[in-house]
Amino acid sequence: MTGANAAAAPAAGLNRTVAQMQWTLYKRRARGGRLALNIIVGVVATLVALGLVLGSVAIGVSGDAAGGAWMAAALAGIGAMWAYLPALSGFSDSTLQPRQFTLLPLRPRPFARALFLASLIGMPFPITVLACCLIVGYAIGRAPITLLVALPAVPLTALLFVALSRVISLGLSQAIRSRRGRELAMLAFVVVFCVLYAGQFILNQRIGETIDSGGPRAAYAIPFAWGITAVERAAQGQWLIAVCALLALATLCGLLLLAWQALVGRLFDGRVAPPTAERSARSRTNYRRQGWRASPRGAVIARELSAWRGDVRRLYQLLPTLAFAVMSAVMPLFLPDFPFNARWGAYFVLMMAIMGAMNLYGLDGKTFWHLAMVPAAASADVRGRQIAWAAVTLPIAAVSAVVVRLFGDDPWDRIEVPIAVTVVMLGVGAGAMIAGSATVPYPVPDAKKMMSFSTRNSAGGAAIGWTFGALGVLVLTTVPCALLAALLPAPFRWLGVLLAVVLGAVGWWWGGRVATRRLVDRPDLIQYQVTRG
Repeated sequence: MTGANAAAAPAAGLNRTVAQMQWTLYKRRARGGRLALNIIVGVVATLVALGLVLGSVAIGVSGDAAGGAWMAAALAGIGAMWAYLPALSGFSDSTLQPRQFTLLPLRPRPFARALFLASLIGMPFPITVLACCLIVGYAIGRAPITLLVALPAVPLTALLFVALSRVISLGLSQAIRSRRGRELAMLAFVVVFCVLYAGQFILNQRIGETIDSGGPRAAYAIPFAWGITAVERAAQGQWLIAVCALLALATLCGLLLLAWQALVGRLFDGRVAPPTAERSARSRTNYRRQGWRASPRGAVIARELSAWRGDVRRLYQLLPTLAFAVMSAVMPLFLPDFPFNARWGAYFVLMMAIMGAMNLYGLDGKTFWHLAMVPAAASADVRGRQIAWAAVTLPIAAVSAVVVRLFGDDPWDRIEVPIAVTVVMLGVGAGAMIAGSATVPYPVPDAKKMMSFSTRNSAGGAAIGWTFGALGVLVLTTVPCALLAALLPAPFRWLGVLLAVVLGAVGWWWGGRVATRRLVDRPDLIQYQVTRG
């Protein structure tokens, strides 16, 4: 039965019901460490928004010709974050998703409006509205009469941010339904992220020229800044242009809301194809147990290597690693005045790889019960995952280190330093990530049902604390090895590598032992933790 053939609930009742569901979900997710993190982020964001509002008043009073352009650039930056973050995180697990309601007898259009209104619940939207009040602040300082266009511009600008974000999220989730499409999207994400990261340094080099030329006046043409544009034109007496800018802003908001309704309607009408499987059908010969694959540990290694190649969620974990490999080890070699030393690039790659693999059992989700039913397989599973992770991570870090030596200024006679640091970080990191995966796992979003590069939306305070603790252990074990390899005379530098081997082996063994004991003693708790979402 389709929503068009069913009796529609009253609009007010539907809006209230969906809003109550959203509020309940939001409260349920905002607990423990996540609640503390949300409070900290909310306080910082609120202070930044207040600073923008007060700064806009001061700029308006000063009458600086470039002030309005800088306020327009600030709004453009806020809008860019709202537009780009959906590609990074998709729908948060704290937000209701349209696909969850497709089997209910609801009319698409009223439900789309109710779902959009419910998505405004939470901290981001009020803080965004507060930041958009810089339009009012600038109008008060510039010319109070311009409040006639500033007051309606504030809600319209905030609505533009949210509507564009929601349309991008839902549009991507519907457009990219196949594995090949998701892989292309991930590649595009890495390329765009690296370009933006490098572009900010090029932009910083030209800020001085921009200040001398009267500010970034091109920002007035960006739709996110049309509210400031209307205020500035009204202050100059060009009221017709100001009204046109305001009408254009309202029209754009209306078009985005219509697009949102259309995308929700496609879901309810069954015009969105179901997601394809993560892997195409393979020959059974690929799974024959031969050679090293015949042992329990070898079978786990083969399975994990296959997962790192074929599971989109595993590829999501490699995104930060690949991006940092390019940004920290390659870009500094070819971009002048890049504020980062490329010699540290390989080490940041390892750090991101460790942080990205802190929830391997969470990625298993409901299938974890297969391991929970066979406690004797825990040791082989833990060691196999460690070896597979190291086999995937080591080539990326090694290539980064070699590129720095080939194209950078670091001499080859100090090769003991990168070897020592890589060995100790790989060993200690493998132990930390597998111990964290078994000790503080958490459920992750289903990558097949939405376009999301984030697999950390459900992380609690324990997982976040474990990650920071692991980074602290990495520092304590890596620094002594690096100092020995860098400061000792040539014949004795290899003592740093020897110490790295010892510390790495201890970290590898200890972390695996902790994970194995956890899998044997409390598989029921792990099963609950990875499926509670």
